Amino acid sequence: MGKARPVTKEDRQRVHELHAQGQGRNEIATELGRSGRTISTLAKDFGLSFARAAEVRAATEVRQADRADRAALAQRLQDVAERELEKVHKPHTYCDWGGKDWSVREPHPLA
Repeated sequence: MGKARPVTKEDRQRVHELHAQGQGRNEIATELGRSGRTISTLAKDFGLSFARAAEVRAATEVRQADRADRAALAQRLQDVAERELEKVHKPHTYCDWGGKDWSVREPHPLA
């Protein structure tokens, strides 16, 4: 097991600065090359917290609303596709407007 590096005044100051910038515990730990537990201890000494329950809850609500919107859109698209597919198999009249001698073709009687 390696020897622990003492926490410096600069480490403490940097934890405070990074927390104020909104970085999370793990981000700070990675940047400073310290463990998450060390960062949590230093933050606690400053009276800081990494609890972000309200932010996580808000993000979850946004994600759920987006998922519901996408599901509704997917259902609408499925309905349109099914209606259009039904039309393909029904008899229909074809008009060729492509020239001076255009003609109207009725569906084949056996179709």
